[in-house]
Amino acid sequence: MITYYITGNTFDLKEEIKLLKPKRKDFKNWWIYNYDFKCWKLEVSNNINSIKFEKELKEFSNKNNLKLEVCKLTKTLTKSMKDFETAEEFFQYFHQHNQKKRFY
Repeated sequence: MITYYITGNTFDLKEEIKLLKPKRKDFKNWWIYNYDFKCWKLEVSNNINSIKFEKELKEFSNKNNLKLEVCKLTKTLTKSMKDFETAEEFFQYFHQHNQKKRFY
């Protein structure tokens, strides 16, 4: 998951920011304004994100003197059962992956 944040003087650019979205039909998220941090936020999944969309956001922010921040989720996701040859291998990986040290 990739999260984009646009900060700065965005009051006059509200409608233009709302139109900045990836050009895919299956994209359903929209820009949300966070009043506490005074920024716009958009969450884009990894399979929908593209270099073209990032360039478009950078050009828009540079043109309007805004700050663009990109936060990428770097934690690996759990593998599916299809990635393993047997169910035992999957459950061994799953239990090993989810084991956490607990401090009481």
